[in-house]
Amino acid sequence: MATTRTLREVVRRAALRTGLGLTVGMLTGGMLSVTGVAAMGDLLAQPDNAITEGAERVARQAARVQRLSERYDCSRTGLGPHVIPARTIVLVRDHVRLATFDEGWAIHEGVERGTLVAVCAR
Repeated sequence: MATTRTLREVVRRAALRTGLGLTVGMLTGGMLSVTGVAAMGDLLAQPDNAITEGAERVARQAARVQRLSERYDCSRTGLGPHVIPARTIVLVRDHVRLATFDEGWAIHEGVERGTLVAVCAR
């Protein structure tokens, strides 16, 4: 029996599976934001400058997700019943980028490495 998982669950599991140690949260407009840094044990073991660099990287990723979400009408929870997704936002090797729906779906299915962050209407 197939199970239906929300995009939030998929992103959370993929982040854990890939060892990114990122937590996923929502911004007020329902857009997805990556808010976190390395797992707590890794965080404590890092020198101060590495923690700062990690926090800055995560902030840049969150800002990019927000910009792409606004520009391409993306949602972390899926689109309306009659809307066919045109693109996706993915996180691959610490880079947030726009991808084709096929690539995003392959990431969602675990065929490709990365994390599916959102689906986009445009």
